[in-house]
Amino acid sequence: MAAALGLALTCAAFWPGWASSDSLQQYLTATGRLRLDDVHPPLMAGLWHLTDAMVPGSGGLFLLFATAWWGGLAACAWALFERPWQRWLATALVGLWPAAFLLLAHVWKDVGMAAALLVAVAATLRWQGGGTRWSGAIALLALVAACGFRHNGVFAAWPLLVWLCWPGANAAARVRWRVGAVVLLSLVLVATPATIARLSGAARGDAWTVVALWDIGAISVAQDRMLMPASLVMPDLTVDELRAGYLPYANPPIFGSGKLLLSLFVPYTDAQRAALREAWWNAVRRHPRDYLAHRTALAWHLLLGYDAALPYQLVYVPERLVDIDTQPRLAPLPPDDLGARAARRLWTTPLFAGALYLALASFAIAGALRASRRAVRAPVFALSASAFGNALPLLAIAGSAEFRYLAWSVVAALLAVLAAWLAQQRRPVVLH
Repeated sequence: MAAALGLALTCAAFWPGWASSDSLQQYLTATGRLRLDDVHPPLMAGLWHLTDAMVPGSGGLFLLFATAWWGGLAACAWALFERPWQRWLATALVGLWPAAFLLLAHVWKDVGMAAALLVAVAATLRWQGGGTRWSGAIALLALVAACGFRHNGVFAAWPLLVWLCWPGANAAARVRWRVGAVVLLSLVLVATPATIARLSGAARGDAWTVVALWDIGAISVAQDRMLMPASLVMPDLTVDELRAGYLPYANPPIFGSGKLLLSLFVPYTDAQRAALREAWWNAVRRHPRDYLAHRTALAWHLLLGYDAALPYQLVYVPERLVDIDTQPRLAPLPPDDLGARAARRLWTTPLFAGALYLALASFAIAGALRASRRAVRAPVFALSASAFGNALPLLAIAGSAEFRYLAWSVVAALLAVLAAWLAQQRRPVVLH
């Protein structure tokens, strides 16, 4: 009931879903207006193509993500908590938590990944509680889907995979078989994005190159000399032009001069990829302080939050897809939209600071270590590790300080801390 009410509220507040330029690019890909590539996940393009046939525009995919989100959350609450009020509280608190609820408004691959991981956690709880093999299969399929939504999804999925494979209430198995299963399935998760792209015929986009160029550009600005590989820049590109476009919290402006060759538009050769890797490594190795300063500036916003001087689009984008039958485009929400008004008040608060959720995950681990919480240690440890696994690699691989990257860390940390401190150990049934 709590999940049904949450889903109804989500649809009433945000239908047919908020969209950003990333969502627009994904929709154009899903409808065949742009070529399919591996930068915008082919899995999301395929799902959007199917939902668009039933509910044109963003509404179908928005409903799919919201349903999986609330359904997975309700199933997790049902398995983790015994008392009805605990289940209601956990479902409502996590689902309506401002930082999570605002992200759910958007048709983003980050929301799709979080929804898939919620389903994976719910199915794993069922599997570890003595469920059928179908529960384990659904959990594994959901983990694969999560990795298909984001290239870095494997970092969040891996702790949940270990939990899924480790001995539980099901048949006892030798440790070496469990370790072997973890290793084999880890390789499957790592290979998932490339495999889906290959099977779907998606063009190679080399998304990592944009981050590499941004890092090299930041170090070039700090050193006041060009460190970019010559094969990827126009001969007349200057450091001053890089400096004019460099922002510590987002990479797109540094490419504004049009003098950098981007793999998103022009495929790189093997020689160009090799030259970029070498230039990237040399820049970081020879100038570690400048690299760390650049990455620390990004981490500051991801972990400690945002101020009003920053673009609010780092947290939320109050726009919708319109004109889908002719020329799809983005249009702003009405000024009196309640969701947008609430977002304007909240996005600069500590609720949108990643460090809060890593602190909650740490607090959850501390709570699970108490003797009275042994029954919930496995899910709490797995959820907390997944929250950290999703967040910490972003400090090195993210191309901007967008809060949506932390969507799963928010949900996982909240679930973990509630399970660690609210759930009660089940009493054994005594038969007379």
